[in-house]
Amino acid sequence: MKFAALAFAVILLGALAHADVIEAGTHPIEKCVKMTWDAEGASDYAFIGAISPITSNGQVEFVPIENGFCINAGTHYKFDRFEIYYAKSSYISRVGLLGIKTAPVDDYGHMGVSDENVGKVSMLSLESISAPYAPYYVSDSDGSKSVAITYNIYPCRGTFCINKQSEVKSPDPIDPDLINREAPKPGEPGDSPPSPPGRDVPSGSGNVTAQDVPPSPPGDDVPPSPPGDDVPQPAAANPFQSFICWLVGIFGGKC
Repeated sequence: MKFAALAFAVILLGALAHADVIEAGTHPIEKCVKMTWDAEGASDYAFIGAISPITSNGQVEFVPIENGFCINAGTHYKFDRFEIYYAKSSYISRVGLLGIKTAPVDDYGHMGVSDENVGKVSMLSLESISAPYAPYYVSDSDGSKSVAITYNIYPCRGTFCINKQSEVKSPDPIDPDLINREAPKPGEPGDSPPSPPGRDVPSGSGNVTAQDVPPSPPGDDVPPSPPGDDVPQPAAANPFQSFICWLVGIFGGKC
């Protein structure tokens, strides 16, 4: 049984290695992933990008998102998961990105957001948000030097939803002035020790004020959903996420 599992693992490893090879006749170009929203309708909220590593025990990193600016998510593996979250601006101003709570979300030790003051922005389809750090390839005959992928965030069913708005290639490089320069920062592990005196960081429901807890966004103006998409669906699960731990488990190990 172990031999069969090992053979399958070797084949799958080959497929993963092939996925990292640039296809002949193509090359990568600069990519800008940006979010837009109605500033008036979301004036009390901050939007945050969360990068969850594919490997177990890797810390989640958070990056602030500015309306209409390219997201600066740093350098990550292209299969690391990228998701959008929101919180009251007052809460983020108080704790910062370093104060957002994270914790293991499965038996393999993969980390995720566990902060009760932070909500997830939902996609209306199974399509994943294009990670800013994932490469974008074009044919060698394509003269484009950059691509801008734009998503729109809007109030939806008591939370926020997101839809892909456009994907436009350009013969020009990305304007550096349109890139958010703040680098990603790791969150705070959920089992971290109590905050030192003088640091005003809510650590549980007892310390959270009504001002910080994200209520239902205003103006619940929901656009027509695509056929069959009446309820926001989560992004498709990454099929590679627990592969490494599964492989180690074949031989009785643990991540």
